[in-house]
This record gives sequence, structure tokens and C-alpha cells, in this order.
Amino acid sequence: MENEFAGLVLLVVAGVMNACFALPMKLMGRWGWENIWLVWSGFALVVLPVMTASLFVPLLGFALLAGGPSLLLLIGACGFAWGVAQVLFGLAIDMIGITLAFSIVLGLSAAVGSVVPFFRIALQRGFASTDLRFGGALAVVLSGVFLCAWAGNCRDRSRPRTSAGSNFRRGLICAVCSGLGAAAMNIGISLGTPIDLFAKAHGARPALSNIAVWLPLLVAGAIPNLIYCGMLLHRNMSYGRFAAERTAWYWVGGLLMAVLWFASSILYGIGAGGMGRFGLVIGWPTFMAAIVITAGIVGVAMGEWKGASARASALQATGMLVLVLSILLLAQSNGTM
Repeated sequence: MENEFAGLVLLVVAGVMNACFALPMKLMGRWGWENIWLVWSGFALVVLPVMTASLFVPLLGFALLAGGPSLLLLIGACGFAWGVAQVLFGLAIDMIGITLAFSIVLGLSAAVGSVVPFFRIALQRGFASTDLRFGGALAVVLSGVFLCAWAGNCRDRSRPRTSAGSNFRRGLICAVCSGLGAAAMNIGISLGTPIDLFAKAHGARPALSNIAVWLPLLVAGAIPNLIYCGMLLHRNMSYGRFAAERTAWYWVGGLLMAVLWFASSILYGIGAGGMGRFGLVIGWPTFMAAIVITAGIVGVAMGEWKGASARASALQATGMLVLVLSILLLAQSNGTM
């Protein structure tokens, strides 16, 4: 019971860390988005994964090739697709704020990430009456996403007319596309089973063995992030912002973003693994729910909803609650497949 409680605490902490990773962006106004995202991408998607995998996975090179070069390339392709979704996620945070971006992206990615294994299982065993429960949970997810998008639109309309309207529409499109594309990460992780098993068989701790799978996914995901940031740096001539006055600590801020984001994934693996048979049942929904709730609190604290109408705030709060409920329903329906 102590291990299960400790695992639950780690899952909540991991969710809070994940939701807060973008918080330093709000304090780095002298840099452009591309400056911040480039530093985050380098640390979070390359430096930290390489260091962690090298430290905790024995025979790392052999583990990566456990399924053959073709499997490694396929996992890398999934990582690249996820990387494109992550670029869109970063843009969505900048355009529509932490609360809306996390709510919409996590809601859609949870739905899409569940649909893929659902159809794979359903096609193997045939459709059953319990599948209706999954369909209902999926409908609740989409309802939550719709409520959050509606709340964002109401918030935009309650503010003075500026370019914010077009910014919201672009941000909403980025968030939706990011949520749909984020499922590539789930596919890549499921494909990486041979790598994970090899790592475990050769001395990697069970809670940390999946770092070997994360490594090719994240490094491949870094490619579109770094390329897009490089294009923006060139187009906006914003290289010089790296040397702007009073921005030395921004590098630390970028590293902090990376540590919060990457460490949340590590803690999730440890927390879910420490809960034993309960890990798969309540680990994932606890993690996702903690992210959605914390992102909402962070967004309010940072003034993202300042000046918004009572209706907009109520819609957003309702949408977040519906999303948390839908995540729990999805987890329950997956357990009955």
C-alpha cells in the first residue's frame, strides 16, 4: 500500500511538473518564441534524453537495434511526426495560453491515442457491447474539447478588438492539429517493445528501461522543432536576442523548462511502475488529470483569463471538469476491452 501511495504521489507531481513546464516562457519577453523554443528543444529533446539513456540503459547501442534498423527508423518516423505536433503545441501556448492549449491538446491526444489500440483490439476479437462505453467516453472527450474552444472564443470576444481574434483562430488550429498528431508518440512507444525488453533483460531498471524507446522518439522529434526555430531565427533576424541585455538567465529558464518536461515523463514511468497492477488502471488518467487541472490553475494565475467574461470562465471550468471525467471514463473503458 505504501508503494501504491508513493506511486500516486509521484504521478500527481509529474502532472504538475508537466503542466508548469511552459511557465518560464511568460517571463522571457526579451526573447522571441523561436529563441525560447530552440533552447527548450535542444535540452529537452536531445541533451537530457541522451544523458539519461546513457546513464541508465546498459548496452544502449545494442538495445536501440534490438528490433532491427527498420524498426528504429519507423520509431524515428513516429518521433518526427510527434515533433511536428510539438511545434504546433508550442505555437498554441504562445497564441492562446497555457490553459486552453493544454486542455485542447491533451483532450484530443487522449482520444486519438485510445482510438488506435481500440480498433486494433476490436478488429481482432470483434465488436462487443462494452465498446459502447468507449464510444460514450470518446463523445465526452470531444464535448470537453468543444467547451474549452467555446470558452476561448468567448474570452476573445469579451476583450477589445485587436489582432487577438486572428491569433486565437490560428492558435486553436495549431492546438487541434497538435492534439491529433500527438498520437504518433503513443504509436512509437508501442512499436518500441523489443527495445524496452532488451533493455530490461540487460540490467536496466523496469521503471527506467523505456528511456531507451524515448531516446529515438525524442531525438527525431527534435528535428522539426530545431529546423522550424532556425527558419524563424533567420526570417525574423532574431539571433541577436540571444545576447540581449538581462537575458543571461533565460538560458537557465530554457533548461528549467526542459527539466520540468522531461523529468515529468521519467517520474510518470517510475510512479506507474511503483503502483504494480494499479499502474495501468489509474496511472495514466491520474497523470493526465493532474496536467489539465494544474494547467488551468497556472493559466488563471498568469492572468490569461483576466478581463474575460463570467460566461467564458464558467465554460472553461466546465470544459476542464468534463475533460478530467472523460479521461477517467477512457481509462475505465480501456480496462474492459
